[in-house]
Amino acid sequence: MAGKLRYWKEKDGRFWARIAVPASLRPFLDNPRSELIEPLGGDRRVALRLHSAAVARLQLEIAAAKQRASGANPIPLKPASPRTPITTADFGRAVWQRYTAALAADDANREQFPSKNEIDAEYDRIMMRIDAGEISGSRDPIGMINAYSDYEMMLIARQLDAKVRERRLAVLLASLASGVTNQVDADIRQYITENNLIVEPSSDKWRELAHVVTRAEIQALNRPLK
Repeated sequence: MAGKLRYWKEKDGRFWARIAVPASLRPFLDNPRSELIEPLGGDRRVALRLHSAAVARLQLEIAAAKQRASGANPIPLKPASPRTPITTADFGRAVWQRYTAALAADDANREQFPSKNEIDAEYDRIMMRIDAGEISGSRDPIGMINAYSDYEMMLIARQLDAKVRERRLAVLLASLASGVTNQVDADIRQYITENNLIVEPSSDKWRELAHVVTRAEIQALNRPLK
């Protein structure tokens, strides 16, 4: 994503949506504070996907505070439709969504890998520059290294991606074994909100949902590489 992302915070491998609250509006929040913040988890790709919806929710709180400040009726912060207890079908949909989303993200990432023709073309371009005297290892070793850097990154793109997949898989397996849910909390929160479900954070249902969606992503990551 080009440029600095607005309403974004990252620290120690964790990500949040964040919006500053004007001092004049802070007294009109349910919990007065200087900023509104929503956790997005520890996976940057997932955090980026969840970011827009999280910002929209925070902006809705700001808008409601503005209406309270003006004396108008506040904007409802929650949908009018009633929340319902989670069912077996809801668990199944959550698993399928997590699995297919992980596959789609993986496929999109692989589509960015350079082809053999692109790699060969980059190598030919470097050779042409060397032949033309534009770069020389003896006169400008740093320039030679820089010229080769793109080519070398193209060569190892798949190996780097495999390492990232392996690291993510290790993190998910560790969280599955320990029962920690933070790797999927942001996705669970979004799923519950979008489907108006009754699942309290840290409850047995929350942990069960975290367990099955974590296993779904693990299964997707274990798909054989092509």
